[in-house]
Amino acid sequence: MDVSGQTIWSRYMRFRWGLVSITGLIVVFAVLVPLSVGPMAARSSTPVTTTLSIPFSGILATNLEDISITGILHLTAHVTLTRTSVFAEVHSNISHTTGVGTKSGQRFLGVSAALQMCAIPVGPRSGSPDPLQLTAQFGLVPSGQLIPLYQNVREGSLPLLLQVAFGADGTLVEVSVLVGNSRFTSSAPWFA
Repeated sequence: MDVSGQTIWSRYMRFRWGLVSITGLIVVFAVLVPLSVGPMAARSSTPVTTTLSIPFSGILATNLEDISITGILHLTAHVTLTRTSVFAEVHSNISHTTGVGTKSGQRFLGVSAALQMCAIPVGPRSGSPDPLQLTAQFGLVPSGQLIPLYQNVREGSLPLLLQVAFGADGTLVEVSVLVGNSRFTSSAPWFA
């Protein structure tokens, strides 16, 4: 090759190695960037906590009679957001919850029950995630002087059917509460 041919060949080889080097760097960045940035972007955010107290009332249908229930439901929601999803852990409790038998006039007290709750997926992180439906179980015990119908009754369950919805920022934006249906458990009398 003459001098001008060597110059062209050497320029071509430098250009080719330059392309190989640039392509190699692009491949390295394509592999390493998702490994370093991807998991950080997929990690969950700091949980968003919302606490609400909601008065509720309704009729609890039982195997003995209907009971008019009133009380206050306390909710604490811990929401974790990822890039694409909403995960919620909802804890509930009741206070000032009482009932009155619609036929008997028997009085009742609502009592809290420990419930373990894990974070469950609510839906996609968009303007309005799907509502989450839960059933919170509490106890209902006869109180005061017991009428004959309730002499052998220990307690019944007080199920509250909850529908909760979260905003795209993780805050609890909507709650509805319905009183469910229940049965009372009996205890055998101590004497025969």
